[in-house]
Amino acid sequence: DPKQGEALFYGKAKCSDCHMVNGKGGFIGSDLTYYGAEAKPDQIRAIILDPDKNLPADKKATTVVTTAGPKITGMLRTNDNFSVSLQTLDGSFHFLPKSELTHLDVGSHSLMPAATLNSKEVDDLVSYLLRTGDESAKRSPAHSSQEDDHDD
Repeated sequence: DPKQGEALFYGKAKCSDCHMVNGKGGFIGSDLTYYGAEAKPDQIRAIILDPDKNLPADKKATTVVTTAGPKITGMLRTNDNFSVSLQTLDGSFHFLPKSELTHLDVGSHSLMPAATLNSKEVDDLVSYLLRTGDESAKRSPAHSSQEDDHDD
């Protein structure tokens, strides 16, 4: 039931604490507006149930330890030869020269907790993401695989 899935996304499952759909929700995780148009139901379900196992490394948290001592964990936003930037859960950006780091651990674990939902709730959540992705893709020419709708 996609309606129940939407209620879970913005309620009990707390997905919207980190993820957004159609401009509503959090910012630290991926925007899931179009996700369901491209992902398969089994992929979505697997990530919800075990994000540590099923998320790619670039979607997982990065932890750094600075020479001054603080340990910072967040989403990697930039990683080049000289520096990294992380965005932490509070929205803050941390720009750190690699010369000031004693430890850099990229993508070892997910900030996303494993779901504590029952099987029907997971199905409802998957259904919501699939429906939202399909509807969003139909409204957006950039994400639509439909033929050109222009009548010239």
